[in-house]
Amino acid sequence: MTSTFSNMNGSNRWGEEIPIPEAPETPAQKEQRELLEALDQRKYDHATPPERPEPIFKLTGQSIATPGNLVVIQGKAKSAKTALIEAMIGRAISDDDEGDYFELEAKLNPEGKALIHFDCEQSRYDADQVIRKALRRGNISECPAWIRSYCLTDIDRKTRRKMLLAEMDRASQECGGIYGVVLDGVGDLALNVNDPEEANGFVAELHARAIRCDTVIACVLHENPGENNTGGKTRGHLGSELERKAETNLRLEKDKDEVTTVWSERSRHASIPKGKGITFKWSDEHGMHRSCAPSSTVKENAKLEEMRDLAAEIFDCEEAVGGLSHTATLKRIELLLELKREGARTRFRKLNKAGVIKENCADLWVLAPKGT
Repeated sequence: MTSTFSNMNGSNRWGEEIPIPEAPETPAQKEQRELLEALDQRKYDHATPPERPEPIFKLTGQSIATPGNLVVIQGKAKSAKTALIEAMIGRAISDDDEGDYFELEAKLNPEGKALIHFDCEQSRYDADQVIRKALRRGNISECPAWIRSYCLTDIDRKTRRKMLLAEMDRASQECGGIYGVVLDGVGDLALNVNDPEEANGFVAELHARAIRCDTVIACVLHENPGENNTGGKTRGHLGSELERKAETNLRLEKDKDEVTTVWSERSRHASIPKGKGITFKWSDEHGMHRSCAPSSTVKENAKLEEMRDLAAEIFDCEEAVGGLSHTATLKRIELLLELKREGARTRFRKLNKAGVIKENCADLWVLAPKGT
């Protein structure tokens, strides 16, 4: 009986090479290999830049929400955050430019990708009204099948989280993708908004889902109460982490005239100054919030109308035909307002600065045409 043996250099007695099996991959080596493979997929490639994402939502012409990102909608209690949600959904559903969307623009959705809305704060009736008002805003009579809205107020927080992930998986399969996700009450999906470990993990999970589903997740969150909270601090560690990770933080503030202003001072792209933000107010006539002028503008317009009325009264006399001299104009102001000369001069300067009176080519003062 003969036997074949190998020598020390891995060949048999006839000089033939014998393959030496590789040592099996250890768990540590497997983990290292998988980590590096995943890392290589995310490596910067100068020759192949990623395609610039198209904004899903814009506000006043500025991009506020692009795929793979989180957006925060924050404000104190009863600042009309849900009204902004209605406008976002309404704009996503309708391409009717006659609707009232608070100057929001939305990407068209011809593929019918899912728009998921979770309401964790309101009663079933009020949650239902969100979609009905969104349809009314866009003058739409039928709700598209890709609108998937759920009221979860009576569901425990841990189950809500599981439902969100399950619905994103189901909606992605049934609708061929996800257009957007709106979480009205994102704090109500957390067990403890002040727990850093839970908050960091939850936000990371949301962000990863937004990236994986190539969508945007809008998170509605309350600001801490109190007049001293001028910086807009949101609830707990969850609010802080969302603020850091969000593409855009939209702030809502309601003034004493019940007018809500929306702006963004913390945005990855161009910010929207408060003075250029959108404004809306509740309308009894329409049964929902409607776009309106800022309170300051309304007051300025009312003041301007008062000055125009005064100017009209100043020149409503026979001697004012063709205009009044500076002195005669001051005398009319003194007479009408029962002012002394210095007070009349002050009022004259205000009327002139407001543009409601002007000097004509004959160096006489007359009532200025409206709009000049």
